[in-house]
Amino acid sequence: MDYKDWDYSYSVHKNKKGTHFDMRLFCPSGAELVYSWSSKHNFWKERYPVPIIRTKDHALSSINYEEDSEENIVKIVSKGTALLLDAEKGFLLFKTELGDIFSLKNLRGKRYIFTSIK
Repeated sequence: MDYKDWDYSYSVHKNKKGTHFDMRLFCPSGAELVYSWSSKHNFWKERYPVPIIRTKDHALSSINYEEDSEENIVKIVSKGTALLLDAEKGFLLFKTELGDIFSLKNLRGKRYIFTSIK
């Protein structure tokens, strides 16, 4: 298991379909893709489990992507590094540089549960 720092970003995304929140995780493994999840709930600071959906992997540039146009607004709320504390099949536990601890647990397919622990 690799315990290197991962990069993360959490953003709010508003477009003609409404508002949703995106989380991106980048593993420093040499891959150029960023793992991505999305939810209609502002899940980053919630203290209860929130359902989120695994979306397609994004290009590395998406971890820092922001936009402010008439049709699309993407604003990063939080970003930095996160230490992988534990990983098993379908489960990840991270601690951000700000001290937040969160877990991602796969339920089935693209469905996950996100929990902010601290």
